[in-house]
Parts: sequence; C-alpha cells; structure tokens
Amino acid sequence: MIYNTNSPARGPRSTAAFTMVEIVLSLSVIAIAMVAIIGVLPLGMNVQTENRETSIINTDAGIWIEAIRGGAQDIRYLTNFVMEVRVDETRRNAADGSLITETTDYLNSFTTASNLVGILSYPKFRLEDNGNVTVERHVYADVRAMNGNMGDLIADDDFAFNYRLTPELVPKLPVSNAPYQSIMRTNLYELRMNFAWPLVVGQGGGYRLQSRFSKDITFRTLVSGNQLMFDNPDKPAMPLRFVDPRHYVTQP
Repeated sequence: MIYNTNSPARGPRSTAAFTMVEIVLSLSVIAIAMVAIIGVLPLGMNVQTENRETSIINTDAGIWIEAIRGGAQDIRYLTNFVMEVRVDETRRNAADGSLITETTDYLNSFTTASNLVGILSYPKFRLEDNGNVTVERHVYADVRAMNGNMGDLIADDDFAFNYRLTPELVPKLPVSNAPYQSIMRTNLYELRMNFAWPLVVGQGGGYRLQSRFSKDITFRTLVSGNQLMFDNPDKPAMPLRFVDPRHYVTQP
C-alpha cells in the first residue's frame, strides 16, 4: 500500500459552544419563569385548600341533615366529633313581647347521638303555655370534621379542621294560633344549617369567644313530620325533641 506523504497536515477541529452572553440570557428567562411560577403557587395551594374544605363541609352536611330528619337513627358516632354545644333560650310574653327569662347553657357531654340530635332539633320558634309564651332558641355546635384525610382525623382538635354548625328548624309558617296555620306549623319545617369555618382556638383554650368566620355556607331543606318530646337524661331541665317523619298531627 502506498501512502501519499505530500498531503497537507490537518489542523484542529472547530467546536460549537454557547457564549457567556447566551448563557446569561437563558438564565434570565428561566429566572423570570420561576418567579412567575412561585407567585402563582400560593394561589393554587389556597384554591386546593378551599376545595378540600368545601368538599368536607358538603359531605358532613348530608350526614347532619339526615341525622335531624331521622332522629340520629343508626348514626352513633356523632358524639365523637362534637366538642361543645351552646344553647341560648329566650322566653317572652306572646301578648306584649316582654322578656320572661333568658338563659345560656353549654353542653359538652352526650350519652348518645340521639340526645345530641334532640338538642339540635329543637324548633327555633315555639309556642308554649297555651300560646301565651313564645320560646326562641339559638343553638350551635362546635364540630370536628367527620370526613377528610387521615391527617385531619387523627390530629389533635387544635390542629384538625373544625367548624361551627348552627341548625335552625323553623316552622314553615309564622308562629300563630290561627287554625289554618296550625296544621302546617306542627308538621312542616324548614331546616337551615349554617357551617362557618375555620374554628380557631381563642383565649383560655376554647372556641366560645369566636364570633367571626372567614367562610360560611348555608344549606336549606324541608323537614316534615310531627315533633316528639322525650326526657333528657343528660340535662333533665332541657327536654329532647325529634322530628318523626312517619306521623303527623291534625290540629282542629
């Protein structure tokens, strides 16, 4: 084999690369994109948190509505999630509206779920003493969420997702002794359930002082049936009331 020794020698191969200016421009574009992403990230996390909380409230609302409709039948675990119930009751003279008594009670121990629902199912307005006394009752319960991720369910009450439940069982027609209103007033109610959150621990380690919430939602539905009254083993002075959807009372 014959080699040509007269061929010119090859020089070093040329290589392509980024200049410092191009690298600086690339890093600037990436930095601008990262700043935009970091700025949007908290907004996305807040939306995710709001969606999770709303989903929990919607699920819990269905449980509470059915509990009041059915008198907590087959729902025995409700007492595990209720931290405290407050009951404000005002009695007035039906003739002139003068105040008779005004009381506030705090309940934090219930023997059964039925006793709990019997307190929450008390009508907001009611006539007593043959229509001579009007009774107005406001009730709320501080509740630990019954649904959600495992972290919320096993967390301490101070760190779990808590909300304030305010049920109102209102006669469909105004409180009156008129005969044509008596039938519907006794057997038809509008159930309003307000959920307010977040519930934050205040002074003294409790929730009683909190009166303002950043978020709330109200559910409304109709509840039909006669109201039954039973003795309250947890607090004899405060009888229990349940809506019985299977029985109706015909007033004269």
